[in-house]
Amino acid sequence: MYNFDIDETFASLSAKAGAAGDILDIADITALSEYEDASEDDIRELLSLLGSEGITFRTEGITFDKDRIKQLTNEIRESCEEERTAAAGRSEDTVRLYFSEIADLEQLDAQTEHELVLSVLEGDEQASEELVEGTLYLPVITALKHLGRGMLFLDLVQEGNLVIMTAAQEITDPAVSFSAFCAFRLERLMTELTVSDEQPLTKIPGAIAEDLARLIEEEKKLDSELDEKEKISALAAALKLDEKRVAGLIGFEKGILNTQNTQNTEEQEDFSPEKTENAADEMLSKQVGEMLSSLSEMEARVISMRFGIGGKGELSYEEIAEKLGITAEEVSELEKQAMLHLGR
Repeated sequence: MYNFDIDETFASLSAKAGAAGDILDIADITALSEYEDASEDDIRELLSLLGSEGITFRTEGITFDKDRIKQLTNEIRESCEEERTAAAGRSEDTVRLYFSEIADLEQLDAQTEHELVLSVLEGDEQASEELVEGTLYLPVITALKHLGRGMLFLDLVQEGNLVIMTAAQEITDPAVSFSAFCAFRLERLMTELTVSDEQPLTKIPGAIAEDLARLIEEEKKLDSELDEKEKISALAAALKLDEKRVAGLIGFEKGILNTQNTQNTEEQEDFSPEKTENAADEMLSKQVGEMLSSLSEMEARVISMRFGIGGKGELSYEEIAEKLGITAEEVSELEKQAMLHLGR
């Protein structure tokens, strides 16, 4: 691997931009992720130098019309066997839903992005949200490049969205292209996530891991004939927790078991409380935990039944509607709201 040199790279990219009207492709920056000795501070410095010269960045992005969504979904399904086996058929529907939701978000041009960055530096929280939303296409683009490498598409996108949100809180230099820096960080993160057998995710608070272990112990004592609502109520009472939090913990447990089964198909796993607690501590991020626990009670119940969380099997909109006493259309809308919240 060649050594990364800021001055040499700046000179090369400046010459390239000069020949193209002071414009570079974001891919010119993501390519630098291959330099193992190129730190994020190095990239920030490089982008600051380029920005000070009036050089901007462009990316083709992705269109999300109906036909394109269908094409992308098929591509993901064909490229990732894991999307069928690990997600038990739910992933394809969720991918379509996510694409449909971000289709309404306007992708930023360089000028608008720069204006939003300046507003963020002035403390404008609304500008920060607009900056994040206008850049949510980048995790999708990056994740599509890493299909079929051992991690689910939506998991990659979720991790990428957290990168975007974190980067928006770290802005200090208006000369640094926000989208170009995020693209570099995304490329490096997703490469690390998909080349390693042990996917490094952010550590969650110990309290969540402790609650997971307690929940597993209490689940062993429950009557197997309880339906989803009765199970959540019984666990909430036994654990002295809010039903919404219990539904979220059940979702964590389901995710851990699915991931471990996918990654260890040739090895019998030990799903003891101690093992599950360790897995949760390694695999789940604080941000994701907060998102799940912030769902409304009805949204949590719909998600639990729709995706079979808790081992009761996946239910159709009509079956959920019958259990909850609402219409199938209302179930669909609740699922849409919850998945939009979780996706972002």
